[in-house]
Amino acid sequence: SPQIIKTLGILGVMLPMASTHFLQQLLKGCQDMYLAVQDTDYPHLVLNSIRLEGFDESGIVDVALVEQQLQQGIVELNTLGVEAIVIPCNTVHLFYDSMLQVSACPIFHLIEETCARAQILGYKKLGLLASESNLKSGLYQNALEKRGIEVLIPSVDFYPSIGATIEAVMANRHGAAEQEFLVELVQDFKVQGAEAVILGCTELPLAIQKNAASLPLIDSLEV
Repeated sequence: SPQIIKTLGILGVMLPMASTHFLQQLLKGCQDMYLAVQDTDYPHLVLNSIRLEGFDESGIVDVALVEQQLQQGIVELNTLGVEAIVIPCNTVHLFYDSMLQVSACPIFHLIEETCARAQILGYKKLGLLASESNLKSGLYQNALEKRGIEVLIPSVDFYPSIGATIEAVMANRHGAAEQEFLVELVQDFKVQGAEAVILGCTELPLAIQKNAASLPLIDSLEV
């Protein structure tokens, strides 16, 4: 049987739209999978939404500053007695090991969980959309390749436009233009033989409807 977590810590990093989307997904999951109705059917949630400096729509700008703030945020959640922590941001999992070092409780690894889901679904070739820092770091590429899954990423020429799309979601100003851009990237992956596309930035699922894409979309926050 799955572990029952009564008090869940959420480290929100600079991304109020993504954090809100995650909370909606989490509560819907409680309703769909555990038939939650009454307040007592849901976990106790502790949200620590930090004002992360040294981080923007392209990803990590100041490595040392970002790492220090993330560790502090994890320590703060631990002092409130959480039993596990989830971080609704893909890119900051670059610091997963250092965050784990200062945590007395487990931290869910968003990227490992997402790649494990892709493996369970049987995919052998995937497209990846993510922030510039994430794409350059190889976070997803390494996790997928060790599972025998081939990864396609956008040309570096598209990185600025991907960053602009992420920023538009952060500002809640995204619309048809952003979706059209992502739909075109997904189609490019399809032409190259991808079977599905991972949305490896927590803003991207807000910018594209699943039924608009020519391939299945794997939403890391949904996972």
